[in-house]
Amino acid sequence: MKRTILVLAITLISTAVLFNSCKKDSTNIELTTTDPAAVMMTLSAIGYPKDGGSPTEIANTIDFFLNQDKLATNGEWKRVWGPGISSDNENMMYVVKNEKSIIPEYAIAIRGTNLKSIFDIIEDLDVFDLVPFSYGQTGDKVSAGALDGFTFLKETTDPKDNTLTLEKFLSSIPQINNTKLYVTGHSQGGSLVPLISYWLINQDDFKEKFKIISYVFAGPSVVNESFKTNFLGSIQGDTTYNSFENTLDVMPYYWSSILDINSKNIPVHVPNYLRKHIDSSNAELVDKGIKYYKIATAKPIGNIPIDSSARIPIIDTILNIPIDDTLTIYPSDTTLWYLYWMEKEHNYNNYLKLLGAEPLAQ
Repeated sequence: MKRTILVLAITLISTAVLFNSCKKDSTNIELTTTDPAAVMMTLSAIGYPKDGGSPTEIANTIDFFLNQDKLATNGEWKRVWGPGISSDNENMMYVVKNEKSIIPEYAIAIRGTNLKSIFDIIEDLDVFDLVPFSYGQTGDKVSAGALDGFTFLKETTDPKDNTLTLEKFLSSIPQINNTKLYVTGHSQGGSLVPLISYWLINQDDFKEKFKIISYVFAGPSVVNESFKTNFLGSIQGDTTYNSFENTLDVMPYYWSSILDINSKNIPVHVPNYLRKHIDSSNAELVDKGIKYYKIATAKPIGNIPIDSSARIPIIDTILNIPIDDTLTIYPSDTTLWYLYWMEKEHNYNNYLKLLGAEPLAQ
């Protein structure tokens, strides 16, 4: 198990180091009218820049993007709590309020994996133990890593008041009928959305105060069947849980259908060494009797077309400038080809483009 986690962790880190520049994608995808999914994905994306920075740097960056009216958020949302950041910058979330909405609207945005934190990567891969989720019903379980992430988030506080947790902040919001509270996240953030949403729903004060609406983008599955059933039974109507995924993105295949990565060659031909570790990961889950479930079938939003003449800028990851001319990657270069497309299909800016929304300028 430790070897499997190590290999997968190295793969994730390698993707970040080799293809840091893929965040600046030039894929020509037509932008369309803004919709709630585009707004929520934009809020999810805004949490990524400066993900290894100080609370002040992260807060300033969030505010910088929130003030840009060309984004789907249209300059209407303002940060009102957070960023709440766990130790080692593993997990982060922040809360915004729509200043233009007549009916109060708030959103909790949960950042995805911080690839600068090895502990956060291990959190993603800590799925070989299924543990009880005490904020649900009897039998509800989640991966050990997901429970860690949820617990870390729940314990974070506003940087200006180290006693102001998310729970205390939400309790301070005045009771107004029909107040909407969105919970949104991409990647690891998306996998934690159901846990945060379920926790909120199961608190009488919050269930009465808010209409809780979940938006999940590219979220790995980290819950058991009991959690799925009871969570769906607790939400308020058909439109309160929304999930979206790129059909060639690897991450949504974890952990409910990881063998499909190999059989369907997601996103492109899977290198043999990764095939072996995907197979061994699945075998270990089966051996331990662990099966993960998607909360609901995600809405497909298309994918970034595979380009056989893709060229990768070689970037100095410290100075973030090109070192040399671009390198042509062909399908025969299996590892580089795979890592390039794995990052590209999962990239938050490309999710924004697939949703018809303006990407974040880097």
